[in-house]
Amino acid sequence: MSDLKIEKIHFVLNPKAGIRNASETFQELEDELISSGIQYTIFKSNAKGDIFNHIQSQDIPECDLICVMGGDGTIHETANALLQSKKADHLPMSVIPSGTGNAFAQTLGELHPKTALQKILLGKFIKIDAMEITHDSKISY
Repeated sequence: MSDLKIEKIHFVLNPKAGIRNASETFQELEDELISSGIQYTIFKSNAKGDIFNHIQSQDIPECDLICVMGGDGTIHETANALLQSKKADHLPMSVIPSGTGNAFAQTLGELHPKTALQKILLGKFIKIDAMEITHDSKISY
């Protein structure tokens, strides 16, 4: 486990994920961010591939970590972009569950958005394994 001082977070939201809107969930968490003195930026996707393209681009603001708000598909898209761009080497990814099933968040042990944010703000991070899959010369993680 490693420690990271969290001052700036870049959120990537999928407003269409899950039963509840990730934007609504973010609004519930915003007071905690403000009271903690955390600077933050937000990117909202409009369609599949938007988050991937955003992460791959040079448009990501300076931040300590990327925080994904969406479901397992949004997490997969973000992780793929970070790993394929090699940004995962220096930019950690965190998750606030906002999907329907939230299998990945469940594996991490936290399904409650407010508690997930509190844990993120503590700056305790673990490395997890990723598997590279190549099919028809296309790489996916």
